[in-house]
Amino acid sequence: MWKKTVTMCLLIILVFTACSSHSNFELRGEVDEVKISAFQEFSTLNEDYHIFFEDKESIKIFVDAIENSSPISGVVDMPKGDYDLLLSFNGGDSEGFHLWISETHPTGVIMKIEDTTTAYELTESSRSEILSLLSK
Repeated sequence: MWKKTVTMCLLIILVFTACSSHSNFELRGEVDEVKISAFQEFSTLNEDYHIFFEDKESIKIFVDAIENSSPISGVVDMPKGDYDLLLSFNGGDSEGFHLWISETHPTGVIMKIEDTTTAYELTESSRSEILSLLSK
């Protein structure tokens, strides 16, 4: 009887784990602004921003892209990035990311500035939406 109970509990946990959805990044709150600069080096944020997004629609594209990204398995060995990205939150906090995105690859990659050992793949639709914003 005890084995059946344990097995049933494990099965229920597995089902809930497989069906649950969570974002790969726990953002610190509501994003007020997205700032973008050219990538310079890993683990640092280039603060010479040249693109700014303050409208809710554009901000939502970046937030959705980050939240819907998937971790890339294995050792991260990335070339020089394309952009640095800073999310500014309501309340004054901010969070930085490195971004790899281009027309020639079907997806993009994002990485937290302070965690260069883990990279996340953007969806193809997120990549397209971000490229569209960056080309304006």
